[in-house]
Amino acid sequence: MARALARTLETRLAPRTGAWGEAFEAFLITEAHRLASYRRPDYRLSYLRTKDDAEVDLVVERPGKRALFVEIKSAQAPDPTEVNRVARLARDHGRAQPMVWCSATAPSRVGEVDVLPWQEALRRVF
Repeated sequence: MARALARTLETRLAPRTGAWGEAFEAFLITEAHRLASYRRPDYRLSYLRTKDDAEVDLVVERPGKRALFVEIKSAQAPDPTEVNRVARLARDHGRAQPMVWCSATAPSRVGEVDVLPWQEALRRVF
């Protein structure tokens, strides 16, 4: 919306900028909604913002399974602080499974958090 109002829709987004990160997050959330509507209509998608303003970008509630708390990062190697934050939020809110979707080229694990290339994350979850 902001880009439309600023008349910059035709301007290419520069990687590693705030606008790039916002567009990346919006794209992945839209893809998650699209895939869930076709393949997993029983999944419920939302987000979480705590009273302290901590945020989970995407919460995926899956019947019979642990909810996923997803942090979306456009970086190839997300900041460990962000990875630990989503793990802490998942612990604080029951048995949620923390996950980071990002631009990495290969999956990895940081503590209890799966850090996945976004394409693989969408395949695994949906």
